[in-house]
Amino acid sequence: MVKKKAARSKPTKKTPATKTLTKKTPTKKTPAKKTPTKKTPTKKKTAKKKSAPKAASTKNSVQSKAERRSHFDTVTNGLDLARARVLPVSKEVAYARASLAMWQEIEVLKKRPGFLFADVGYKFIGGLRTDFVAVRIHVDKKYSDQGCIAKTCYNEHVPTDVIISNFRLATSLTDGGSKVISDGNPGEAGTLGMGVELTQIGKPFFLTCAHVVSKQQPPTDLENFVMNTRGEDIGLSGNRNPFLYRFDGNFDLALLFPHDSIGNSDLGRFEATLPLGVSKPNRFGSVSWTDLNRAVFKIGANVPHVSKGFIDSIDSTPIPIAGSPAAINHIVVRSTTTQGVSAPVGNGFANLGDSGAIVFTEDGTIIGMVRAIFDDNKDNEGDRAVVTRISNIASEFGVDILP
Repeated sequence: MVKKKAARSKPTKKTPATKTLTKKTPTKKTPAKKTPTKKTPTKKKTAKKKSAPKAASTKNSVQSKAERRSHFDTVTNGLDLARARVLPVSKEVAYARASLAMWQEIEVLKKRPGFLFADVGYKFIGGLRTDFVAVRIHVDKKYSDQGCIAKTCYNEHVPTDVIISNFRLATSLTDGGSKVISDGNPGEAGTLGMGVELTQIGKPFFLTCAHVVSKQQPPTDLENFVMNTRGEDIGLSGNRNPFLYRFDGNFDLALLFPHDSIGNSDLGRFEATLPLGVSKPNRFGSVSWTDLNRAVFKIGANVPHVSKGFIDSIDSTPIPIAGSPAAINHIVVRSTTTQGVSAPVGNGFANLGDSGAIVFTEDGTIIGMVRAIFDDNKDNEGDRAVVTRISNIASEFGVDILP
């Protein structure tokens, strides 16, 4: 019996099951319950926590910084002013600042009551010199409203001082010693300063002040004889020659032709006895701000013939002098001790009759010639003298010390 083969069924194509897209909702895993323990935060987390309050206060912090900076600037500015007034500075800085202040403030200072001139020098308090370099206002007398001059100027950086200064020519009616008298200046006497050489012609001359030669400026007599106290002629003034005679703001100077009886060896001699350690005048020199309060000496007609003083000022506005043009670019010398105390009575630096006297330093450097004095100088209170610079005389007139 034949068995029939079972019919094969055709393979059916399987249709892929349709996937239904469903959004899976993330399930929040619930951590296993643990016994709660206090966790110590990590270093990173700790830093974040600490920075949080700082970030929160940033605005306030910035504002606080701005306020502090503004306050600091104000304090700094105040300190700058205080430092300029109180903290010590070098003498060079102090002098430069005072000089600048004087020339910048001069037009204002000129309007003050009794103003005569201004200069730069040490401030005096109670008659004693201090170490403060100041702008000094010189007046004819103290006024009740003098207080309008501030104690400081130039943004309060520079101290000021008010000084009475009435200068007059230092010729005198008294006679004696080594004084000289001119027929153009009857009854008055001055000092024959020194012998100099006029380098243009190589001849010697006597040096003195123009106002010692003649009371009238310009002189009516073009030739005036100068005599010693015994009435003997020792020199002749060549008033007609501008290189031998000048009387203006810059110079008060006369070069005298020596009398025939005067030998060259007598022109350069200094008979006065000098203090121990002080050299005989031997060369010309100049001064600068570094010479403030430097000791200087004078050989004059008055007794004592040799006197000591200190450089008080080298930088000033024109200095008024009674009977004379205002002195321009002159030196002021004060007869005080190094401590600023007035010199003893009778030992002032210059007096009437000392016009023409030379002024020199301890080492013999000649720096100038006395032109005028303050008041009569008899009490030595605030005793000062106006001195023409020898460096200006040498360059303008071509003179030098005798060889």
